[in-house]
Amino acid sequence: MKRKQVDRNRVAEYAGVSSATVSRVYNHPESVSEEKRQLVLRAARTLGYRPNKSASQLRRKGTGTVMLLEFEKPQRSYYWKSLQVFNWFYADVIYGLQEVFDSSMFTLQLRRAENLQDIRHLADEADGIIGFDVDRPEEAEAVCSIGVPYVIAHHTAGYEGFHRCSTDNRRGGHIQAEYLHQQGCRRVLYLTGYLDAVYPHRERLDGFLSAAQGIGMETAVLEHVLESDLPAAQQMLGSGTFDGAAAVNDLTLLRVLQGASLQESHTIPVIGYDAMPVRDLLHAPFASVDPLPRAIYRQAGKMIMDLLSGKAEQDPRIQAVEPVLSP
Repeated sequence: MKRKQVDRNRVAEYAGVSSATVSRVYNHPESVSEEKRQLVLRAARTLGYRPNKSASQLRRKGTGTVMLLEFEKPQRSYYWKSLQVFNWFYADVIYGLQEVFDSSMFTLQLRRAENLQDIRHLADEADGIIGFDVDRPEEAEAVCSIGVPYVIAHHTAGYEGFHRCSTDNRRGGHIQAEYLHQQGCRRVLYLTGYLDAVYPHRERLDGFLSAAQGIGMETAVLEHVLESDLPAAQQMLGSGTFDGAAAVNDLTLLRVLQGASLQESHTIPVIGYDAMPVRDLLHAPFASVDPLPRAIYRQAGKMIMDLLSGKAEQDPRIQAVEPVLSP
């Protein structure tokens, strides 16, 4: 005997809400309280209900698609996304977006653009755009020019006049300095690189130096570790001159520790940035700053849903997700 298909009326009955509430959960989730939304989603999972996204698309006369748009950046002298060790970050981004769109009437599509100019046709392919890792003004302008609701993320703190969801790199630098201060450090080494080409690196350094100055912690900065100063960094870190160290990201710190005399025991406190999962494989894992990529893009997804629903004002909307210490 063929099993009867579960419809939204059955879900409404099971959850103890109206059929209209079920519809709003999937089409306008911002209009439903979190308690009722979770009731409906639990009922849907229990009953095996999946909304008909194609039918909803026809009713809206839209594409039914939100696009995560990534720009290729082959011209960069240093771009973290081109390093395979950072693939975990992209996975977290997708997980965060899935938490929003799996319970909506929209389908998430992934797209990579080869250049900034040839993307305006995307207005016919998506109802909304989320710009992934937008870190140049021209990228922000390009996403905005497509002509559909959009949100740019995640290195977007300085971009005025755009819908954006940002990480706070300056706050991340503060967290690094505060951690070393709490560990009793008084003279620390900061390791970074590509400061001219990668402005998030400058933001992290500025935040660190600002906090270090405020708490009276002496800091020496090695500015070209990623380019040419790796041996110098390894020598300085193992020299006994410093009682703590911070790095612009975990990968930089890992490379320095690999050749420094304290790599096994971390005899001085050190802290990285990005909270890479590979830290868990070390004999003595070091502290790091977690930028919370899943939370950033979950929030970006909610923002685009608000814009698509017409519930949000069209004036530039700004959200920030603060990084946290990952011991």
